[in-house]
Amino acid sequence: MNKMIEVPSEDLFTSIPDIKKNIQKIVKNENKFKKEFSIFSEAAASEIDLSERYNKLPNLEPVKQKWLLSTAKKVFDINKDEIIPSDIILAINSGETGYGTSRFFKEGSNNLFNIQTFNKNTPHIKAKDSDQMIKKYNTVEDSIIDFLSMVKTSKKYKKVREQIKLFNEGKGSKDKIIDAIAATGFAKDEKWSSKTKSILKKRINGKHKNELSNLK
Repeated sequence: MNKMIEVPSEDLFTSIPDIKKNIQKIVKNENKFKKEFSIFSEAAASEIDLSERYNKLPNLEPVKQKWLLSTAKKVFDINKDEIIPSDIILAINSGETGYGTSRFFKEGSNNLFNIQTFNKNTPHIKAKDSDQMIKKYNTVEDSIIDFLSMVKTSKKYKKVREQIKLFNEGKGSKDKIIDAIAATGFAKDEKWSSKTKSILKKRINGKHKNELSNLK
């Protein structure tokens, strides 16, 4: 008795193009994965390279190191809601006070931002080479609170608030926030923005990143 040969169903043949498409899709996804992995690897290698370079930066003098850690603790405690990223505040503080060694700060201004006053009746320290009056605060914490108030409510800081919002949405950057602060006329130094960004990258989020993170 002859055995009947089973003929493949029509479904089998019609599925072959689908199989081919699936194979092509797998290959395409694999290539995409390889490309993304390559980009990720390069970025990770770059991050490691930067980290190693920042770690080779000279240590701060003990008095500056102590000031940085002490100030960071105050900033983290007051700016818990991250009205503006705390590391940006620390970068500004470090630059404006020379890590706590500037004349204004050493003479008791307690002013971490060199915020000026235009009222002679307000406690202040006068600059030696200009008419600028650097506002005096009762405590360092008061200067932090004053700066955060400006960021939250001052008309001059509207663009700053916009950049902070974009950053919080994943669409902006800390560099752009610093640029926006510079655009308010925060400092006369034309290189203030680039100097502050450098401190942020190399010191606050570089050399001293781990020890500062431990304070949060």
